[in-house]
Amino acid sequence: MTQHTGINRRHFMAGSAVAATAVTATPGAAGIDSSTAQPIVTDWARLGPQDMTAFIGHRFRVTAPDGRSGILELIDAEPIPSGPDRPANLPRGEGVVAVFDSPDKDLFLDAEAKMHRVSHPILGSADLLIARSPKRSGGDVIELVLN
Repeated sequence: MTQHTGINRRHFMAGSAVAATAVTATPGAAGIDSSTAQPIVTDWARLGPQDMTAFIGHRFRVTAPDGRSGILELIDAEPIPSGPDRPANLPRGEGVVAVFDSPDKDLFLDAEAKMHRVSHPILGSADLLIARSPKRSGGDVIELVLN
């Protein structure tokens, strides 16, 4: 059984073009966090916990000082509440612990924290201190602390 809907091919194509325009014009497509309608910080020096959560699920290339390289996926970003004792001259309002996991993490599970080159297509590259952190359920994750 067919019904006459009153929509012809021209109406359908025009509607599709409007929908495509709406998708590409969304705040998220323009580098804006749609939950707050604020631009996402794209500078390692000023990146805070709310900014970092926008990158959960993104992959970061990590290169060790000896040249070993691997890909780590950001799985969590936890704020470090500093309170009123935080020095006013720091570029970010509060610190953030970025938690990474990946099959490549074994390359970076050294006993001590070390500086590594961390790269991301939007954030660029920075030499940052990363360290392994044991999970309560067993195994390890990689943590990066930005203070």
